Amino acid sequence: MEGYRAETLKWAALGGVLALILLILALRSVKAITEVAVPVMLSVAMTAAIVAQVSGGLSIFHLLALLMVAGLGIDYAVFLRHSGMPDTEDNGEAAVSLRAVCLCAATSFSVFGVLATTTIPMLSQIGSTVAVGSVLSLILGLVFTGTSAKNTP
Repeated sequence: MEGYRAETLKWAALGGVLALILLILALRSVKAITEVAVPVMLSVAMTAAIVAQVSGGLSIFHLLALLMVAGLGIDYAVFLRHSGMPDTEDNGEAAVSLRAVCLCAATSFSVFGVLATTTIPMLSQIGSTVAVGSVLSLILGLVFTGTSAKNTP
């Protein structure tokens, strides 16, 4: 298991670097990259810390679930950033984007929260990790993109 854990961490780090490179190429602005990358990194780090504290460490299943948290975090941050952009506020797209991201987060939390209650340890570890991470990803995405309730009608 230690070998799998080390390999998972290696590939996760490589994936993180590649995702950051893609964000740099796509967003081309330090502010935009910060608004997307920082909440993702914080949500993954905070989720890992919470899960490690509660369960006494991180298993390979927790590490795999953290990859899902990173994916959710990127999605939430990108769409929340888009919903806070000035050109979308006037025509209602901002409110639609904000509601869509909140609905996705609620759905993710619900599904993985149910998975967290299973008696199968592997599924429970994945479910609890992603449930916590989806909430943190939404909250941090809202904070770092500057998206607020003012965008909703």
